[in-house]
Amino acid sequence: MFSAVSDGATNPDLCCLMIMKDFIFPILSVFSSIACLGQQDHSKNTDPLKAQFVTSDIPRFWAAFDSVGRAPLRSREIYEELYFNKGSFGLGIFKTAAIGTTEVFASKIEKYDKYYRSIRKNTLQVQDAVPAMRKSFQRLKELYPASVFPDVYIVIGSMGSGGRSMKEGLFLGADVNCADESSDFTNISPAFSNVLKSLTLDKMPVLVAHELVHYQQNYSDTSKNLLSRAINEGSADFICKLVTGTPVNHLLHQYGEQHERELWLQFKAELGRNDIQKWFYHPATESRPSDLGYYIGFKITEAYYLRAKNKKKAIEEILNISNFRSFLEKSGYGSNF
Repeated sequence: MFSAVSDGATNPDLCCLMIMKDFIFPILSVFSSIACLGQQDHSKNTDPLKAQFVTSDIPRFWAAFDSVGRAPLRSREIYEELYFNKGSFGLGIFKTAAIGTTEVFASKIEKYDKYYRSIRKNTLQVQDAVPAMRKSFQRLKELYPASVFPDVYIVIGSMGSGGRSMKEGLFLGADVNCADESSDFTNISPAFSNVLKSLTLDKMPVLVAHELVHYQQNYSDTSKNLLSRAINEGSADFICKLVTGTPVNHLLHQYGEQHERELWLQFKAELGRNDIQKWFYHPATESRPSDLGYYIGFKITEAYYLRAKNKKKAIEEILNISNFRSFLEKSGYGSNF
């Protein structure tokens, strides 16, 4: 899952932390991709070419947005009628999980009106990235033949989630992943603006690869502590890099490489705790980026992979961890600090 921090507030579902690194996502040609209005069970689909990339909710949002412009006092009713009620199966799931009420959605769109207007053109080019995203699916199939490929829904949200993996599929928020240097960040904090600038459309295939890896994870260790969360997210980032050739968040890695020893010593002292706020889903500061737990988890997984003689088997083991502490010990990470 990619999380981000909007307006300086902690939001555990946005793509800021990891995404602040390098996530950007594109889509195909002109929203002519399949519009799934009914649920389709692709949770067991093993063919990357059969996964659907649903982008029909994006032009549907803009039609509603334009209608609201003509009748602003009816914004809630219009978004409900023209966007959510007519939306894809995935939009309904995403609304429940990451948006909330239509009232909240309408107020967020109004608050960030200039930002949404400034990313409109980019969101309507999302389909151009679908081939690259599908290529990530195919590459994961090569690395991990047991992979399954759910449908992907790319929607317009309320700046609360950049990417999610759920049993119903993968979900990407185009509103978080389509900014660029020319976007209007009025009413958006400088820290979150920097995150959004790093989540450009061309990075969307990287984010979808990260979420796709999450979809494969099958962990019998149900621990909810810092170590388990770090390995959960960091392993998704590591395999994502194997798939795409690029880290999910290069800014995070740049900081991490410069402070690796001190980060590990801090993490080691806290890895058994259930309080993860210092390492995940907290606002970035001038001196410390968000989501450093992703980086530590990446390094642990990388160490495990590099130690393994059979790399394909290592990937299978990374995706099917039964004991996170044992995984850490077998990785050997931290032994040189």
